[in-house]
Amino acid sequence: KCRDKDSHTTHTHEPHDAPRCSYDRDCKKLNDPYHRAAYRHTGRPDFLQPCRYQKGCRDKTYDHRMKYSHGEEVFTKSSSSSAAAAAAAPSKEESEKHESHDHSEQTPCRDGRSCRDISTDHRKQFSHPSTTTANRAGNKSKTPCKFGVKCHNFDTDHRADYSHPDKS
Repeated sequence: KCRDKDSHTTHTHEPHDAPRCSYDRDCKKLNDPYHRAAYRHTGRPDFLQPCRYQKGCRDKTYDHRMKYSHGEEVFTKSSSSSAAAAAAAPSKEESEKHESHDHSEQTPCRDGRSCRDISTDHRKQFSHPSTTTANRAGNKSKTPCKFGVKCHNFDTDHRADYSHPDKS
């Protein structure tokens, strides 16, 4: 909760009841606005500050992306802070991927939500708004992923085996 609401009248948001990231200070996803909205980190604000250039920003450095947001819609109208808190703890597979993946090398994909490249190499190189490419025909017959819209596993095999709801 905000401790000094009276002096921060321009900062308006609901209390952020999100679980603490299991990696906390060692987290490598501090530059991911979706991760930052879903999990709390010691010594870090719950929400990123908006960058003045938003989607037109050319600064792709990890340090800049760790501090500023660029127009990402981290909470849709149907989601809430309790929905973020309901996100389950990462699976063993997701944890291993989190540890081994170097997020400082990721650049936001220019196609964003419209990206159709689900290859593992592309997903390792570029960051994407959560769950967009898996919502193709055939999702209805797949087992729903337990992480739903909060899933960060873009592995081709995972996306082929599990369905992910569309955020729109």
